Amino acid sequence: MHILISSVVEIFHLSGNSTARSIADKLERLPDHAFATQFASLPHLKHLRDAPNISDAHPLAGIIKTMADHLPWQALNPENATSEIVNGSCFCHIVGPESLIRDDTFRMGFYLQASDLYYTSHSHNAEEVYFVLSGTALWRKDNAPFALQSPGTLIHHLPNQPHTMHTQKEPLLALWAWVGDIGFESYTFH
Repeated sequence: MHILISSVVEIFHLSGNSTARSIADKLERLPDHAFATQFASLPHLKHLRDAPNISDAHPLAGIIKTMADHLPWQALNPENATSEIVNGSCFCHIVGPESLIRDDTFRMGFYLQASDLYYTSHSHNAEEVYFVLSGTALWRKDNAPFALQSPGTLIHHLPNQPHTMHTQKEPLLALWAWVGDIGFESYTFH
């Protein structure tokens, strides 16, 4: 787990984004934890296991792929989600109020989205950053045109800013973090 957290700290510090840097500072202050827990494997993880070794994937993607069964993946199941979203995406919490590393001030983890999946426009009160680890996908903020985002890209969403992700041929693996109002109650589809 230490190499995973160290990699995230480095990504966020190098991003140039003030929100990501503040999350890295918080991660550096957390106590060191070692985990060897085996979690129930979700069928969603086939998207990660079956993903080709994409040449431009971030090195952290390989670490996540290797550690996948030791991370607490959960199916996404927000109210009003389509069956495609529920069956084609999942996330894990590493840091947060009910996570492996407990902290009430922010959430951080990983997100996996199957190929050829349109994750409809949604928003939440939390300020959010994503860092694409593998898989080039289309992203949109507000009503702007979709833009291709490839591995190594940091994407920043302001509180309550509608955003959409659309994968194409490759599944998407991303690091994500929330700060501010980190409760799930405000998660809304548009």
